[in-house]
Amino acid sequence: MKTPDLIGYEPNESNHMDMIGWLNTLEDLGVNIAKEFPAVHSANERVDRLLSIRAQHANAATDINIAARKIGIADDLDDTDAVLTYADHYAYADNPDHRARVSVLLTRAADFARGDALRRFRRAPILDIMRPAFDTLAHRIVTAAATIPQGVMNVGDAARLGHSDAYLQLERDIAQWKDTADLIGALHDAGVLVAVRPERWPAEFMIDNLDAQREASGSIDHPMRRAAGIAAGIPNLHIPTEGEVIPAAPLGSAEDTKTMWAAADANAADKAAREDLGLVSR
Repeated sequence: MKTPDLIGYEPNESNHMDMIGWLNTLEDLGVNIAKEFPAVHSANERVDRLLSIRAQHANAATDINIAARKIGIADDLDDTDAVLTYADHYAYADNPDHRARVSVLLTRAADFARGDALRRFRRAPILDIMRPAFDTLAHRIVTAAATIPQGVMNVGDAARLGHSDAYLQLERDIAQWKDTADLIGALHDAGVLVAVRPERWPAEFMIDNLDAQREASGSIDHPMRRAAGIAAGIPNLHIPTEGEVIPAAPLGSAEDTKTMWAAADANAADKAAREDLGLVSR
């Protein structure tokens, strides 16, 4: 009898691994996964348990003499059905084809549990679940933008002005903001977050006014400019419902020129602010 081939029996594995990564990012954001996704958490526990059982089965001893010895020295042989069930189990387990079929069954069961977890995750109100943690993150960023002086470019600058702790927290928060944007982009690409039109930037889910964000940030990537852009754009976690796709501005276009001028203005403002703060010589 041909041993069953296990390849191809886990069609949900790749998508489930993606979902585990999304859940880890949500947990990093501050979402209590067990509390907010109880059905998904339960399904994931079933996956883990089935895979653990499969591993135990694969590593279990199959020598039929072990079973025979246990039956031979057993004190209670009155329950004939129990003795036969035990003997049948070990007799079958001694057969490589049977062991392979059991592994196939457990593999398929674990993958069905993965599929159940994925379906339950897709049905969850993900943005509603994220919103409290997102609002807390956004509030810290907006507060930092208003508290740390404009022109601070690094932790050394911040330390000189007595804002090192706030700046270090801002660096962490901006990194978390980017991770959140990456998560939202991945969820949108996977069809978990569905907007009116298919092409969406993650920022459209996170900011109300993208033009104000770009103008204030100058499309510059250091933390204070990112924070200024987020604050100006008004953070708001939502499903975007209007507007056209915003393509990358072609080089030399009016939009590209506008972006260049915004960057130049932001750099000039930062330079002037640094001079006023005594962080650079005039």
